[in-house]
Amino acid sequence: MVPFSRKHLWLLTILAAEVLLFVWKCDHFFNGDSLFFFSRRIESWSDVWRVFEGPDALWQYRPLTFVIFSFVLYPLFGMNRLGYNLFPLLVHAGNTLVVFGILRKLGLAERAALLGTFFFGAHCAAFYVTYDAAFLPDFSFSFFYLLAIFFFVKFLRAEKHGSLALSLLFFILALFCKETAATLPAVVVAIAFLWGKEGFRLPKEPFRRMAGDCIRKTYSFIIIGAVYLGFHWFVKAGQMYGPGIDHPHHIEFSLQSLQFKYKYLKWMFNLPDALVFRFEGLANYLVAVAVLVFAIPFVISTIRNLWRLDRLTLCSCLWFAAAFSPVLFLRNVVMHHYLYVPMAGLSLGFGDWLHRAIEWFEHFGRTWARAAIIAFVAIYTVSVFFHNLHAVKDSWIATASTIAETSLQDLQRQRPTLPDGATLYFVDKSSLGSLRWYYDYGTLVRLFYPAKSLDIRFIDRGYELPDKHELPIGAIVFEYDGSHLAEVPMGSD
Repeated sequence: MVPFSRKHLWLLTILAAEVLLFVWKCDHFFNGDSLFFFSRRIESWSDVWRVFEGPDALWQYRPLTFVIFSFVLYPLFGMNRLGYNLFPLLVHAGNTLVVFGILRKLGLAERAALLGTFFFGAHCAAFYVTYDAAFLPDFSFSFFYLLAIFFFVKFLRAEKHGSLALSLLFFILALFCKETAATLPAVVVAIAFLWGKEGFRLPKEPFRRMAGDCIRKTYSFIIIGAVYLGFHWFVKAGQMYGPGIDHPHHIEFSLQSLQFKYKYLKWMFNLPDALVFRFEGLANYLVAVAVLVFAIPFVISTIRNLWRLDRLTLCSCLWFAAAFSPVLFLRNVVMHHYLYVPMAGLSLGFGDWLHRAIEWFEHFGRTWARAAIIAFVAIYTVSVFFHNLHAVKDSWIATASTIAETSLQDLQRQRPTLPDGATLYFVDKSSLGSLRWYYDYGTLVRLFYPAKSLDIRFIDRGYELPDKHELPIGAIVFEYDGSHLAEVPMGSD
């Protein structure tokens, strides 16, 4: 039995902090992204091949997520929303432990690895990734992605081919969960090249030898990544990202696509963002100033180390940049959860920097060093709590849950039952633009009503409901005003 050490105590403390920060949203209702998986549940193993053949209706290729939902999550939790919220939190805890393992194997001191792990595990991006089955692609791909890196680093240290095989297996599993996993070859190339044979801090070998050794250790990842991208190119007819200009994953190489990406610089350090949440006040600025006490020195130190070509800092930044690159030119969305895996890379550099900063404080006594650690942990925790306090009410995903739950409650109150074959119209009178996503094209109704063959139609804002003489016989019409769903009396002639 492995003896319980101070390291284990600190890891348990980090996991406990994650629970306190992220568990209190677990009573939230389903939303459009989680309803999506209910409506596409695989009924039998014979249907598994179908989801692996090509992209889904949203132009995404994430077949393993449907398998995980259909054969793991749904059998375990059914319609129990608490289970769907707790399971991602459990996966995030696993990711946190894997990040600690990666940082230690990359040569960080125990304290540096613990600080870097806390920086990753308690980050506000985890609020979204642990938000029920809506982020199944993110928490599943990140779990396999980080395990692939862990076993690759283990392979670098000992060159045991069993570790390499496990790394490749987890890489493939990550690819089947989310397309972003295709960035992993770039990450392992950066790690292998900068690590060399002995580690980041030891003298470098000649460039040609380092490059040759790097290619020898990573070529299998490059080949798998190239085959995967070639498959995507083929099944998507050359359109790797969402084809429509209004698609959330539509890519456009323009300054317009970059104009709101500055938000990620704030979110990296949990800085409050009044542009996202509708609040301003003194607390906003107090939290920002406190966070900047640590963020600014870290950024300055990182720039200085990059200028000096410090290999650990280079590796940290390249990992962050590679993992973040797929969303850099997305035209329509800027979202916190895109930072989740990139923050694992940044935790390498941050943990090392803070460890060295604390070593400097130790020259003035251990009391100063402990005070610096306590100050960082307290400020970081408060900044994430401050974010979550508002995100649990005002973020786009929490708003989506509220709309879905309120609509269902209104619907069930007015129509406790629905006849088989009923035709329902949902007229959007709000500023949402469309109820389709919030209801997942009617999944919200079909899940909670036993009626068969429901015909559900949506009338978007700006469009008119057909004349009642043109409506199907017995059609039921509802209007959503932005707060509640109300049935519209159709009358009779």
